[in-house]
Amino acid sequence: MIRLTKNKSRVLVYLSNCPNMNKYKQTICRKLDINYGYLHNILGQMEERKWIRKIRSNMRVYYVLLADAPLTEAKEFLSKQEDKENEITRNRAKEN
Repeated sequence: MIRLTKNKSRVLVYLSNCPNMNKYKQTICRKLDINYGYLHNILGQMEERKWIRKIRSNMRVYYVLLADAPLTEAKEFLSKQEDKENEITRNRAKEN
């Protein structure tokens, strides 16, 4: 069973949507507002599971999404999380 978290899902979706020049760790950290050390761990886990591949080019390392990555599951997970957050927001608004 695939264990997806919110941040792993966000990284997978980001890598599938952004151009190659923005697939560096620093850019991912900045765009997704994830701690660099935590992102390093997430990318290592994804690389072990063969979801992403590290490519070195011009003294830089960037990441490419592989075909085995659970992209559809990540998108579903994020949409469910967003629905939950919207429901919580609506409930708080009703209480006030």
